[in-house]
Amino acid sequence: YPEAFHVASRHVIPGGLLVADNALHGGRVARDWENDEQTLAIRQYNRLVLEHPDFLGTILPLRDGLSLAYRMR
Repeated sequence: YPEAFHVASRHVIPGGLLVADNALHGGRVARDWENDEQTLAIRQYNRLVLEHPDFLGTILPLRDGLSLAYRMR
C-alpha cells in the first residue's frame, strides 16, 4: 500500500483526487493490537496520505473506509 501511494501520487495533478478503498480494513486499523502485515501497510498508507504536504486527505467511514486525497499543489 505505501508503495502504491508513492507511485500513484506522482501521477495526480494539482486539483486531482487519489481515491483508495479499504482504508479502515474492517476496523483493524483502529485497533492497536491488530499488527498483521496488511493492517500495518494500510495504516502506513493512511499516514502517508494525511501527512503529505501536497495532499489534503480524509477517510470516509463508508463500508470498509474510503481514503480521499486532494492534490493541492
